Amino acid sequence: MKLSLLPILEGLSGRLWKLVLCIEKKSGLVGLVCMLNQNNHEFGSITKNLSSIYHIANEGYVEDLSNYADRFNLSLENIGRGMQAYTCITQMMYALRDTHPSVNLKTLTIEQIMTEELPVRSIKEAIDNQLLPVVSRYQELNVIIK
Repeated sequence: MKLSLLPILEGLSGRLWKLVLCIEKKSGLVGLVCMLNQNNHEFGSITKNLSSIYHIANEGYVEDLSNYADRFNLSLENIGRGMQAYTCITQMMYALRDTHPSVNLKTLTIEQIMTEELPVRSIKEAIDNQLLPVVSRYQELNVIIK
């Protein structure tokens, strides 16, 4: 590990493998930060695009995602934090990428989902195509993303 002294003995900073360590004497803060790489940027781009799809999707689809998350959480015992609507869409889209390698999650749009008839147009369709685990009364979750 290579350490360097910060100006006027304010703290220490250094690197160990791909981690950055910083200790500030005045406030006593200790920071350990991972250096960004290409994987981080790709993951960030996918997350940003999935977030925009989630926020653009119609209200009924987001409500179905919330209902799915609630039903999924009720089917599990002794869980800490349950699944949320955004977690559902993220899990569903990554499963879509695994089953349809031509899908690029960085550039996926709602229009592409509709024109290519991808199996995430509704939650029911995603469950039928095994992109999400089955929950009770999933047949009711049939609002199209539009």
